[in-house]
Amino acid sequence: MSFFDRILKAITGGESTTPIVTSEQLNLLKQTLEPLAKASPALPEKALEFILQGTQETVLLDLQNAQSVQTALPGILLGSPGRLRWQFYHYDDKALEKLGEQSLAGRHKFYSTIASAKVPLGVLVRLGKVLAAGDAGKSLEHPGAPIPDWLQYLINDVYFASANRHESGFKNLGKGATTTSFYWDVYFVGRMLAEDGLDPLLALQVVFERKGIDLYYHDKLDVLVKPPIVAKYMLENVDAVNLLPTQLSAVGRTLLAQRIGKDKSLAQVFAPLTVRLAADSSK
Repeated sequence: MSFFDRILKAITGGESTTPIVTSEQLNLLKQTLEPLAKASPALPEKALEFILQGTQETVLLDLQNAQSVQTALPGILLGSPGRLRWQFYHYDDKALEKLGEQSLAGRHKFYSTIASAKVPLGVLVRLGKVLAAGDAGKSLEHPGAPIPDWLQYLINDVYFASANRHESGFKNLGKGATTTSFYWDVYFVGRMLAEDGLDPLLALQVVFERKGIDLYYHDKLDVLVKPPIVAKYMLENVDAVNLLPTQLSAVGRTLLAQRIGKDKSLAQVFAPLTVRLAADSSK
């Protein structure tokens, strides 16, 4: 019996009192990973076991080694998950493009289930690590916050890459991000960082730093900046926000000043910071 079948049986047969994921989420992860079989037949099963249980860690090395399979690079099979600005295409091989789109569609649906059926943070961290190992930086667009590639892959994939040509899906994510019930927000970023033993307050730099991407594409991450919940997070972490000018690039400081200026509660609390930012000639 395969690992997938064992987990599915445990979920549907009631053998697990605290299932890691729902049966729907399990099937969506399977859909996400199945295309990797094109690079190596063992990859989907090993990747699924790693994501759900943290075992089979060598799959990350397997994915890196599979980069030599020029006809079926894992990153293509995963739909180039690091993108922030272009749709996924693979003109040279439409069969590979179809497999990549299958993986993207599975993840897009998987992410949409998280708010109502949360999964352990470790599952999401390990999914990000599979995306990073599989793509090996080939499609990654990193805005510049000092976070690991696996987290930037996950953020890019949630907000843009997995939606691909499904514009309605991306717009729905953006609408959801304006409510405090939306799971994929600044608090989510902080939880992911803490889960991997990193400072959760790095989430503030994730929200505002954009030095690594062109101005034209900054709006792809507006869903991290604009929601009211960002103001709530900033007011809960006043000292960390006051330190941001020393941590952000000029473009990041500009975005910070704009966000404070658009919110009365932020403008009141951070009035001295606003003065500092206004006087910053490098901004």
